[in-house]
Amino acid sequence: MQNLFSRLSSGVSESEQLDIIMTNMSPFFISRLALSEVSSIRELKDVCARLELAKNKCEFRGFLNPGDTSIIPDVCKVNNRPSASAVGNNNKLCLLGIVCLPIAYAGKVEMIDFYVCEDINAPIILGVDFLRKFDLCQDIFADVGNMVCHESMNLIKDNEIHLHEVGDLTEDQRVELELVVDRFRELAATDSKLGFTTLEEHVIDTGDSSPIKQKFYPIPFHHRDYVRREIENMERLGIVEKSNSPWNSPILLVPKANGELRLCLDSRKLNSVTKIDSYPMPRVEEILDSLNNAKFISSLDLKSAFFQIGLEQSSREKTCFSVSGLGSWQFCRMPFGLVNATARMMRLMDKVFGPEFSGSVFYYVDDVILISDSFSNHIKLLHEVVEKLKNAGRLARWAIRLSQYNFIVEHRKAAEQAAPDALSRAPASDELFKFQASVLALEGDSWYSGMFKKVSAAPGKFPDWRVIEERLYKRVRNSNPLAVDCEWKLVVPESLRNEVLKQCHDRPEAAHLGVFKTFKRLSQSYFWPKMINDVKRYVKRCQVCLAHKSVNVPPPGLMENPKKVQRPFQVLSTDIIGPLPRSYSGYKFILVVSDYFTKYTQLFPMRSSLAKSVVSIIENQFLMRHGIPQCIIMDNGPQYISNHMKMLKAKYKIPNLFYNCRFLPQNNPAERVNRVVVTALASLVGTDQRHWSDNIHKIEFAMNTAVHEVTGYSPFLLTFGREAVLSGDWYPDRELSVEELQFVDRDLYASMLLHLKPLFENFNAAIKKSYHRSRTYYNKNRTQVEYEVGQVVWKREYPLSDADKFFAKKLAPKFKKCVVQRKVSPVSYELQDFHSGKSLGRWHIKDIVKSEPDN
Repeated sequence: MQNLFSRLSSGVSESEQLDIIMTNMSPFFISRLALSEVSSIRELKDVCARLELAKNKCEFRGFLNPGDTSIIPDVCKVNNRPSASAVGNNNKLCLLGIVCLPIAYAGKVEMIDFYVCEDINAPIILGVDFLRKFDLCQDIFADVGNMVCHESMNLIKDNEIHLHEVGDLTEDQRVELELVVDRFRELAATDSKLGFTTLEEHVIDTGDSSPIKQKFYPIPFHHRDYVRREIENMERLGIVEKSNSPWNSPILLVPKANGELRLCLDSRKLNSVTKIDSYPMPRVEEILDSLNNAKFISSLDLKSAFFQIGLEQSSREKTCFSVSGLGSWQFCRMPFGLVNATARMMRLMDKVFGPEFSGSVFYYVDDVILISDSFSNHIKLLHEVVEKLKNAGRLARWAIRLSQYNFIVEHRKAAEQAAPDALSRAPASDELFKFQASVLALEGDSWYSGMFKKVSAAPGKFPDWRVIEERLYKRVRNSNPLAVDCEWKLVVPESLRNEVLKQCHDRPEAAHLGVFKTFKRLSQSYFWPKMINDVKRYVKRCQVCLAHKSVNVPPPGLMENPKKVQRPFQVLSTDIIGPLPRSYSGYKFILVVSDYFTKYTQLFPMRSSLAKSVVSIIENQFLMRHGIPQCIIMDNGPQYISNHMKMLKAKYKIPNLFYNCRFLPQNNPAERVNRVVVTALASLVGTDQRHWSDNIHKIEFAMNTAVHEVTGYSPFLLTFGREAVLSGDWYPDRELSVEELQFVDRDLYASMLLHLKPLFENFNAAIKKSYHRSRTYYNKNRTQVEYEVGQVVWKREYPLSDADKFFAKKLAPKFKKCVVQRKVSPVSYELQDFHSGKSLGRWHIKDIVKSEPDN
């Protein structure tokens, strides 16, 4: 508003004010010179200044008009015929007649003629003729040297308007006003940020006119740096851009009222060929008249308002200007100096505010004035204006970001939507308010109902409790000065606590966080007794959290008893390593087959991992050499659960094929062997990993001839009854004759075999000792957990990422809801899907988690 009035009136210096004031009145009778209530300042000879007189129980208020020798010049008084005349501020008044009234002041009564007028805001205007009648002032044309100085008078500074200040507000009003100011700060422009609106776009319509090119004006040397900085800043803000336009207009520097310079486009030639926009402009007099009865006034000034309106693409080249040494530029935003710029600005302001703000919001170009008759209405009006201004620029932010792409906006049917769109599925803004209003439901909560009645009946006895708009609040102070918590927390009855927990935990803004974070979020606005316990219960039972969050507890399940194996190749274990880099021999996989009793292992390189190939190798290269086992331990890979493996079992009548999902290493010895094989391959392969298959049988030989840390013997010895000969140096250093080669000392070999029985006994003792040592360590941080048949549980998932299907395992659920179908062992269960009933096979107890009832 200040900028508006400053543009409409010229400033009056302090010395001139003092001259005029003290020349026209004696200060002894003045109770207060109410210049602070003036809405604009001009030369005091042309402005009516309000004056309050109070003396001898005589009080009245009028307008002092020292600019006239009479309140109204001589007019015709015949038959009280109306006439028209002008007062000191040049306003035309319609005179209805003349009335002579007695005026009493300080015990003196004088008859004074008053003119009855229409359309005048003050009930009475007292002119210099009144002051002369009562000898209240010197001659207004007297020499200024006779004036009396009055030091207590407060003079108005240049271009300063004294309005209702914040210091006159109550504490509650200050708080409300500060909240509004905070909202305006969101819209505040800075040197590095400028608003933009898409409600209006300026078009320069030049018809069929040919381009106009003018020479640029020379820039004074001491202003060149300023021009360069200003253009660089405007380019950074998106106001100007480089140009190759045939149009060209000069620029010039225009001083502002504060002494700074403004870079303006001299578009007079361009304006001469532009079609005029005759959009109506408001009358300043009407705006000023509307302010007379306002009790609360606020003003807004839009920073660089013209630059917040975009310039239509074909019109940009018409604003081209040149600067020596900086090249040619053109405006992307509406510049100063265009003939229709003011009309465009007024059209935008009418769109932003509209008729609903008529009588309360006034604007002239980029200055906005808000008036109200009460403080509450004024605060409400300020909030509404904030929303209007914010909405005017909201779409513009996305328009700027999307302008770099070429795209077509098309309607997509609801059936084709990949996800609900934000515009049509946006939640109502008053959703939370409606929820809070429903807190009035007190049924079923005796504690809440009792507390509500106690506080309502005797609020003085409960200083930390309060009932506001039929809602119960409790004061909970926070010692953290940076906290954003409300001091007064809304108390939630029991029937609505689950809904509050859902709002503060399940919504996307809450993100299903843990107990501590959910409790802190609740504590910012809500309160009820034992709230932390309810938060723990709710989060523990949240089905989404159970499916997606890791279990931060020690794994369940104790180590099983050792398997009762009496001889070699009674129990086998098998697994597959790969895929590995394709070797020069064409291999990609390794089939591992290991004897559970002796730890004897064989490694078979494979070109594919098809079930047919795996079963063929197990049958022909292992079973046909070492015999049929009683049990084969394997995982549930597709090769092992295939029909080929089932046919192998039926063909040789193998009693057991033991499957388990995601075996632990101690349950499948082949997985422990895999670690040794992979480590050995990595140590020997070198830089060219395609040579890995060259050493596969050497690694097998090394593993079988090495002494095992558990048994104390090598797998080769336990399998064949003798140690393998590692080098020819073991044999005598002489050649054997044919007769010696034909002789076989069978008795010697038989005696060696007799030593295998006590060796196996020692072996079993070593196995038991190793088992007890491992079990003590394994069971140290574990507990035994048992599940009943039919019990609902959660099974750990092991998904694999698939880029072709746009699926990432990191975003997939970590658990799946299942039902216990059968207990296989103390640490193994058969599960089925909770929803479909499909069997999911056997799962170790480490991958099973107890389920909780749904909230």
